[in-house]
Amino acid sequence: MAARQLLRGCVSTVFILERLFRYCSVGLFVFLIQEAVLWAFQHWTHLGARLSFWAAWVPSVTLHFFLTKYFTFRKRDGDLPSQMFRYGCVLIFTTSLQFGTYHLALRFLTEQPNLAFAFAVLTGFSVNSLVIKRGVFERHRHGQKPERLVDSGREVTVETT
Repeated sequence: MAARQLLRGCVSTVFILERLFRYCSVGLFVFLIQEAVLWAFQHWTHLGARLSFWAAWVPSVTLHFFLTKYFTFRKRDGDLPSQMFRYGCVLIFTTSLQFGTYHLALRFLTEQPNLAFAFAVLTGFSVNSLVIKRGVFERHRHGQKPERLVDSGREVTVETT
């Protein structure tokens, strides 16, 4: 009995670590894309630091949604419009927080937009990672059966308390 619980815990831990690695990979990839687009807008269009932030934000947010849905959480199912709505709600909060951090970093820490953006991303990533999984892609109701996790052909049952 104890061996079975230990095995279940190990499999669940490996599954969670794999998902965390994918989540961080998506975050890093989107961060690099947004940094590159921010730099391009800043240097080629001369929009200014704040307008360049928003110009780089649109493609990176779209990319982040789809990579998180299909790569990180491997969710092929679910109501896409509903997920996009919930993602948008989370996004309003985290983007406001991220832009506020960006603005304050530009004002008080550095004049370099890319460095200010790095500070903002750390803030946004922290909050985003706490709410995006449960709030957007995995909706559970009270009293639901244990969570069934399916990933790369493996199925793991995690008992929720």
